[in-house]
Amino acid sequence: MCFAASMSGCKPALVICLCPDLKLMVMTPGYMKLTKLVVPLFYLLLTHCNSSIPPEYGMVDWSLRNASGNSLSLVVYDKICKRTYFRVRLTRSGQIGMSTCANIEGRAEIRYRRTGYDKGDNPWSDASMNPNQSFLIRF
Repeated sequence: MCFAASMSGCKPALVICLCPDLKLMVMTPGYMKLTKLVVPLFYLLLTHCNSSIPPEYGMVDWSLRNASGNSLSLVVYDKICKRTYFRVRLTRSGQIGMSTCANIEGRAEIRYRRTGYDKGDNPWSDASMNPNQSFLIRF
C-alpha cells in the first residue's frame, strides 16, 4: 500500500510504501526514476521467457549425428515453435540428442546450416524428422 505526498502541483515529491512485512519504505524521486526503468525491464524479461505451457502437439525427441568426418557447429531452427538453437556442436562422428516441437502429424520440422560461414555459402536446409530418428549431417 503506497501513499504519495506532494508539496505543490500534481507530481508527488515523496512516496511512502508499507511493504507486506510491515516495513516502512520511503521512495525519493531518484529511486522512483530507477524504478520506472527497472519495472519495464522485468516485464519484458518475464513476457519474453519461454512459456511453461506445453506445445500444442507435444515434443519430438530425435538425434543429430555428424557424418562429415570433421567436428562442426550448426545453427538449428525449430520451424514449429520458432526457436533457434545456436552453435550446436558436433564432434567428429558425434551425436547429440535434440527435442523440438511437433507438428500436427507428430513430426519435427527444422532448418539448419553451419555456423561461422557466410550465409551465401551455406544456405538454410530444411528437414523433417520422426520421433527417435537419427538425422545425419554431411557437408
